[in-house]
Amino acid sequence: MRKLALLIFSTFLFVNCGAPKKTIDTSTLEKNEKGQFVAIKNEKGSLVGVTNKEKLTQPPYSVWFNRTFDRYKTEKETMKSLNENTSDITMEIFMGTWCSDSRREVPRFYKVLDEMNYDLTNAELIMVDYEKETYDNLQKDKNIIRVPTFIIYENGKEIGRIVETPQESLEEDLNKILQKEPYTPSVVD
Repeated sequence: MRKLALLIFSTFLFVNCGAPKKTIDTSTLEKNEKGQFVAIKNEKGSLVGVTNKEKLTQPPYSVWFNRTFDRYKTEKETMKSLNENTSDITMEIFMGTWCSDSRREVPRFYKVLDEMNYDLTNAELIMVDYEKETYDNLQKDKNIIRVPTFIIYENGKEIGRIVETPQESLEEDLNKILQKEPYTPSVVD
């Protein structure tokens, strides 16, 4: 009877606490020129690691990326302000391929960047898992609680971020950040 009770208790703990997170042998992962792990699909089919816009324009991600990118119409008046010099501006884009907000906002953000003639080599696309983590902890000390999170830097210093959904629009929110106007992300934890 004791063994049965222990078995039931152990099963209860396992089910309620969840299975341990599967670890991956990172020694087999490819690294980019910065020494970061290149995005690969994890056991749940989500990309995890660093990638670029071109990867998202290929199947299976192109199904949602290209459609959303092509359909998004930017605000032309706001875009005029965004076309100013952005040579000192770099960005980190944290997203999850599993996240509907990321699937909606990241293609739109890239549309804004394209229309700004922004140099995409200055925008790092970081794919996270459900726990908002990467294999090499690129999220560490970045306070990534929700995705997508767009972090904007000027000369290496964070000047603002857009979290999950914009307050007004991606281009208006980005414009406020770049113009150093008061801006608070719509989602703050």
